[in-house]
Amino acid sequence: MRLPRLPVLLAVAAAAVAAGCGESGPLTHAELVRRADAACSRAISTITATGAPRDLAELGRLGDHQVDLADDQVSAIAGLHPSTADRPVHRRLVDALRRAIDADRRVVEDARTGDVRALAADGAAADAARSLARAAARTLGAAVCAKAPPA
Repeated sequence: MRLPRLPVLLAVAAAAVAAGCGESGPLTHAELVRRADAACSRAISTITATGAPRDLAELGRLGDHQVDLADDQVSAIAGLHPSTADRPVHRRLVDALRRAIDADRRVVEDARTGDVRALAADGAAADAARSLARAAARTLGAAVCAKAPPA
């Protein structure tokens, strides 16, 4: 069985933190993309360092930490001020990331309780949401975020 991992979610989520924290106005498209891709690169290396779960019990322990990190970053993404032109794709990205976070929390709980059927269904929901997030990143032009390893 393939155990879910969360690096894409965290990579995309972390992108927004570097993309606009402390900005007083909307970011230009080029600056948003540049900062997003740099943050995705950093997030991927950070998440990789946390390791991949080897079994359901470890997924329950490690997954909580990863989802909490992602949730903080998604909140930061939601608080960004993209340009008017980037606003629709930003909204799609935030919505997809929030759906993935919700599904990932269910995956972690499923792992904790050993409910393999629910884990499979919730993992598929998380993968679908991450697919939408990757598509939004591609639309934005954030190549590193769009090509981050599957979660």
